[in-house]
Amino acid sequence: MNRDRHPVSRGLVLLAMLPWLLVQGAVAADSLVGQPLRLLQGRGEQALLLPTDVAVHEGQVAVVDGGHRRIVLYDSRGRYQGAFGASGDDPLQAPVGLDIDPAGHIVVADRGTDRILIFSPTGQRLHAFAVPQRPIDVAASRDGRELFVTTNRSHEVRVYTPRGRLLRRWGGNGSGPGEFRYPATLAVLPGRRLAVVDVFNTRVQLFERSGDFVFHAGSWGVRPGRLFRPKGVAVDRRGRLYVSDSYLDVIQIFDPDGAFLQVLATPGHRLTTPTGLAVDTDDRLYVAETLANRVSLFRIAEP
Repeated sequence: MNRDRHPVSRGLVLLAMLPWLLVQGAVAADSLVGQPLRLLQGRGEQALLLPTDVAVHEGQVAVVDGGHRRIVLYDSRGRYQGAFGASGDDPLQAPVGLDIDPAGHIVVADRGTDRILIFSPTGQRLHAFAVPQRPIDVAASRDGRELFVTTNRSHEVRVYTPRGRLLRRWGGNGSGPGEFRYPATLAVLPGRRLAVVDVFNTRVQLFERSGDFVFHAGSWGVRPGRLFRPKGVAVDRRGRLYVSDSYLDVIQIFDPDGAFLQVLATPGHRLTTPTGLAVDTDDRLYVAETLANRVSLFRIAEP
């Protein structure tokens, strides 16, 4: 995965980050406990290569193994359960995002074939439908009746039934409220709201399920509460937003109203290009670290 270009050079960014890093240590020293509880990465045929997203549902963990063009499954203890999607008559071409719906179906956004694909919990393909605007991520509603999809060509959020009927859409290329410049990861929040990472506008926008804009969290910058290249978003049971920044190699937390809370500290473990995120019901945070070829699992500790 290539890091996105930006007119500010890497060297200048690192210099600008010095006060940011000093503040980070003071703000969030207790927000994560030590080393990761577990690393999902594997060896040999089980090894991950450029993982981009992770989803968790009732003890099952699914990871987009982008470099191998497949989905890898683990159990709640991190044990490898198998992989699917890379072989057969109609393999995945460039999977990027995924989710697990309330019934346990694994829903995958494949930008290589411009499709959303739905698989059983064990990886049998059940259904697929076309999204010709290059789908990047997909999230299932909490009742399983709708699939929210971000698209890169049209800079939109599109809402489909699980059988592929388009229900509504919103967005468009721009920087105003409700507009996007390369929307990426999605997360469905408690209370039917939806969080969308708006990558080049360096923010996370929140919407009602209908598509009505509510507010945005974050803005461009390198200090706490600012975002440089956001990529992933997840929500915990308290409604707090976790946002990964794949350029600054950090994860930040915002409250349910979009106010900055803290930067996550990972003593003894440096995050490397964090992208897709997931939080399970036990307040454990899964982080896809793309260039490190692993998914790290942390216990979230209250400050």
